[in-house]
Amino acid sequence: MKVYPKVSIIFPIYNNDNYIERAIRSVMNQTLKDIELILIDDGSTDRAPEICDQLAAEDSRIQVIHKKNEGSAAGRNQGIDLAHGEYIAFVESDDCVALDMYEKLYRRAKKTDADIVKCGFLFL
Repeated sequence: MKVYPKVSIIFPIYNNDNYIERAIRSVMNQTLKDIELILIDDGSTDRAPEICDQLAAEDSRIQVIHKKNEGSAAGRNQGIDLAHGEYIAFVESDDCVALDMYEKLYRRAKKTDADIVKCGFLFL
């Protein structure tokens, strides 16, 4: 029987090489380890594709898709199609998430039998 991750985390990425590594590492280091990261490179022309491939080589939970530029919504939809998680989450390529964010969200969803959970954000 195939075991699926608890959360699939989708990153739509376009030309954000200044922030993308920090954003991805903030998810790689989550206290909830049973996750998959789906990085959708939407035709970036900077170093973002190279950074994504480098991080995927470090962590087997990361899947990278390189595609022609079609916009963030198309990237999100492709990520949803590829997701195996019990829940789906999105992270923008310039975000940095708290290390326990997905563990807290997952626990809350399970405790309340929720289909959707949401959290706030801080500008740093």
